[in-house]
Amino acid sequence: MSTVTVPAGRPSAPSTTSGRPLLVSMSESASRSDVDSVAVGALSAAPFPGGGPSIQSVVAGHTPICIQAIPPAMELVRAGRLRALGLTAKTRSPALPDVPTFDELGITNQESETMQGVLVPAATPKPILDLLQAEIARIVRLPDVNEKMLVQGLEPGGMSSAEFAAYIKDDIAKWKKVITDAKIPLIGG
Repeated sequence: MSTVTVPAGRPSAPSTTSGRPLLVSMSESASRSDVDSVAVGALSAAPFPGGGPSIQSVVAGHTPICIQAIPPAMELVRAGRLRALGLTAKTRSPALPDVPTFDELGITNQESETMQGVLVPAATPKPILDLLQAEIARIVRLPDVNEKMLVQGLEPGGMSSAEFAAYIKDDIAKWKKVITDAKIPLIGG
């Protein structure tokens, strides 16, 4: 596995909270692959109020690296102002077909995807849920809408409400274990 040289000291990596993607994903990678856990510990989390400011910090050279969802970084990658090194998804993105997955880079068993979905209040009546589900699924399948989403790095999945609820539940359980095992402190704790 190749290494990245960073400035002396303890470089910071943007993090919008203590449990955000960079440190959690890197902890996941270190626990499940040949990634050196010392490299993970060598980065300190620099608090940022969101993905946009963390990306701007990398572009400006204030922080050396970040892990972000594709959509907010897409235009800067296309413009050559950011370099996408790898994807934490299972497969390559249609928006970035030349960027390998972490698995392809030798960081195995690592998967971390940013989900996008529509959430409504729990008491929303089932007929309204069914109508929203059907209409949203229909709209994202429209060729022009689907193409616009793919260009931005979004990959419409079209899960049912029950499938999406199960996906969220499984994702929470997965990351709770990673956070607990890596002893990442709770926000404010």
